[in-house]
Parts: sequence; structure tokens; C-alpha cells
Amino acid sequence: MTWLFLKLINTLIASLKSKESLNSIATGIVLGSFCGLIPSNFTAYALIIFLFCIFRITVSAGFFGFIFGSLFSFIIIPLTHHLGLFLLTHDSLNSFWTTLMNMPFFPLLSLNNSVVLGQYCLFFCLSIPLFKGSKKGILYLRESVYPKIENSSWLKAFKLSKFGKWAFRLWSLAT
Repeated sequence: MTWLFLKLINTLIASLKSKESLNSIATGIVLGSFCGLIPSNFTAYALIIFLFCIFRITVSAGFFGFIFGSLFSFIIIPLTHHLGLFLLTHDSLNSFWTTLMNMPFFPLLSLNNSVVLGQYCLFFCLSIPLFKGSKKGILYLRESVYPKIENSSWLKAFKLSKFGKWAFRLWSLAT
């Protein structure tokens, strides 16, 4: 399990440092955060995994987004419950929910649960800012942070030490 986690971190760092498309990494973060944000729903997870398989999306960025999305979801449950409850109990939307739940696919998404509906709505509202913010963050990492770390004297000294050589050899085994 530890090696798998090290491999995911190593793959994420390698994809952030490489010339891989910003859109691919940012989309992985957004879709992963969607999986982490919604409560366990097989239909939504299957759709997201299908998107990961069909399009060229970075899987390690998806795991990174999943971790942060699931941490964020526990904090916002009260907010999403009130948002979903408002949408489900609003009188003008009753016929819409009845029609939607009578369709073949939508009951599988558990939209009749206030927390689930609130988290879907919140995700769709935050997905574009999260995508653009991820792209800016990745660009900042590539242009500013990584060159400073690579050229720092402490990293060069660490690479020359016995422990540093051992650690970098161990790190390369994770790939």
C-alpha cells in the first residue's frame, strides 16, 4: 500500500514537472474532486472512470483531487444539506423532480437525497473555478517553484549525501 501511494505521488510530481497538457492535469483534478465530493454513488463513479478511460486525463491528478475533494466534502455537508433541501422542497420545482425521478437514468444518481443533490450543485458551480485555478497553480509550480527547488543549494547537498543517494534510489524504485 505504501509503495502504491509513493508511486502515485511520484507519478503526480512527474506529470506536474513534465510538459504534459495543463488541461489534462486540471481535468484530472476536477474529476477526482467530483468523485471525492459526492457520497459513494456507483453510477457517478462509473461515469467518471469511463471519462478517465476515454479521454487523456492524468489519473494521478485524479487521485490527488479525490483526496482533497473527500476532505473538503466533510466540511461542507451542512451547507450542501441546506442547499439540497431548499431545491428539493421548493414548490415550483416539484413537477421537475417528479419528471426527473420517473426517467430511467436519474434515480440511479440519488438526487432525492438532499446532501447528494447539494454536493452535485456545489460541484457544478465550483468546477470551472477549480479548473482555472488548477491550471494557474500548475503553471506557477512549473515556472516558479520547481526551478527554485532544483537550483537550491540544500537539494544539491542532499543529493550528494549518502542518505540522499539512498532516498533518491528508493524514490526511483517507486516509479
